[in-house]
Amino acid sequence: MAISFAWFLTIYHYLADGSLPEDCDKKTAQRIRYQAKKWCRSDDGSLLEKGT
Repeated sequence: MAISFAWFLTIYHYLADGSLPEDCDKKTAQRIRYQAKKWCRSDDGSLLEKGT
């Protein structure tokens, strides 16, 4: 699945340290959390999409 670079960075930072963007509203925060459940960080720091 292709994602934009902005979403990649947002999900990466959320998975790395649990941080959300400063100007993030409630709906966007829910979307970030939902999308982050589909990804995991590997030991080398790359994002991997979880399989079904």
